[in-house]
This record gives sequence, structure tokens and C-alpha cells, in this order.
Amino acid sequence: MQKSKVDFFREETNKIVEQFLPANQRYFDNLRTYLITAGLFYDEEEINEQVYEMANDLLEAQKNGESAEDFFGKDAKSNANQLIQHFQKTSWSGRLKISGIVLVVIWLIELMRDFSKQGVFTLNLLKYGLMGIASWFFVVVIFKIFHRTILISSEKESKKKKISSFLLLWLFAFLSIGCLILIMLFTPNFGVIKIFYPWDILCLLVVMLGSSVTILVKKWQEFYAMIVMIFAFGLTGLLIRVPFFARLLSEKEKMYASVGLIVIGYLIYLGFSTYLVKKTPKKKIVD
Repeated sequence: MQKSKVDFFREETNKIVEQFLPANQRYFDNLRTYLITAGLFYDEEEINEQVYEMANDLLEAQKNGESAEDFFGKDAKSNANQLIQHFQKTSWSGRLKISGIVLVVIWLIELMRDFSKQGVFTLNLLKYGLMGIASWFFVVVIFKIFHRTILISSEKESKKKKISSFLLLWLFAFLSIGCLILIMLFTPNFGVIKIFYPWDILCLLVVMLGSSVTILVKKWQEFYAMIVMIFAFGLTGLLIRVPFFARLLSEKEKMYASVGLIVIGYLIYLGFSTYLVKKTPKKKIVD
């Protein structure tokens, strides 16, 4: 598969960053993160190309004995903001595409949760629509908060302000999750689609297998661990909806089995997620 220009610039930048001295690497990582988090609002390819060129320039400066602070200046945020003003802004469709990844994950989790409920499978279009609007809004705001707080430490701002910015980010993240949960639990039935047996089983298998295969084929490693939870909720849905299990198990036994599957799936998910994080190669720092 041919690499995109964005991937090319990212990989080449990483190779250059490995050659930086520790202090230069820390400075540049902060600066790069600040610029890249502007990618939701500006052209991603243009930003990554600019970051690549900056890395090349800093490497040359380092060879001449200059530090990143000497080369880019102490006020990194102001310099970065001047660059950002010249970037081409993304279209609304481009912004929706970026936040769409988060939306698909949220929809998938809720869809699998709906499949694991007792009774006829119902698809509440109003609920999924509200979740879509809310998740897009939250992604945009969280990106803005995160983007604005990246370079606080490089400007030697007070510890109090750094802590307040950190708390603001996490507070809004928790409020976002809370709002989504309220939408999941209390959205009135409107535009409800009912899917009866055996079509509900077919839909469940398509969603469960289709999403898992897509993650593996696309090699989205950050979502590998999520496959475990997809199958945990999927098997719970099959346990509840397939008539064979209804005859074989009592309602209490099905409840115990469902809770057991989800708990075991979650524990495997945590273990697998930890393994993937540890497996990810760390950046080499040149002394």
C-alpha cells in the first residue's frame, strides 16, 4: 500500500528527531505536538511538511552548536502561532472526517451494547444522531483545549496555571463522557427501527466480524485491543438472542454468563492494551 504524504513526513521527521540532543528533542516534541494538534482546523499535510522542514533546519543548527531554544526562540508558542496563521484551513468535511474516527468508535460501542440487551433489537435513530452531534462538538473543544496548553512549560508559566489547564482538560473530558452516557440512557424513543430474529443475529455477526476484520486489515494497531470488547459484547448478544441458549440456560444463568463475558473481556482488554503500549518502540534519545 502506497504511503500518504502525511505518513511520509511523519516517519521522516521521527528519523530526524532521533538524532537530536535530549534538550532539543524535548523542545521539538512540544513544538511538533502543538503544531500537529492544530491539524483538526488546518491542512494536515501542510502542517506535517512544515514540521519535517523545521526538524531538518534544527538538525543543521544542532550540528553548528545551536540549541533548539537558540534557533526557534524562547517564546515557542508565539512563533508557532505565526506559522499556523499561514496554514490553509480545512473544510468542514475535513474536520468531520477527523472527528469521525471518535464517532465510529462511540457508535460501535453503543451498538454492541444495544445488541446485548434483552428483547427485540431496536435502533434509536435520535439517540445515535445526538451522539454524533455531541461527540463532534466535544472532539473540537478538547482539541482546542489540548492545543492551547501544550507549550505552557516551555514558556515557564506558573505551576498553578499548568495544573489548572490540565484539570480543565480532564474536567471537560469527563463532562463529555457524562453527557454521552445521559444521551445513551435517557434519549426518548424517536425514529426507532426494530429488527426481529433472525435478522438481529445476522446484523450482530456483520457488525462484530466486519468491524474486527476492518481493524485488522487496516492495521489500526491502536484499536487491536478493542476487538476483545467487541467480541465480549457480541457473544453476550448471541447468548441472549439465539433460541438454543434460551432453552439451555435460565434467565439468571444468562445474566451471570453475560456479566462474566464482559468482565473477562474487559480484563483481557486491559492486559492487551498494556502489552501494546509496552510493545510500542520508544524514541531513541541521542546523548
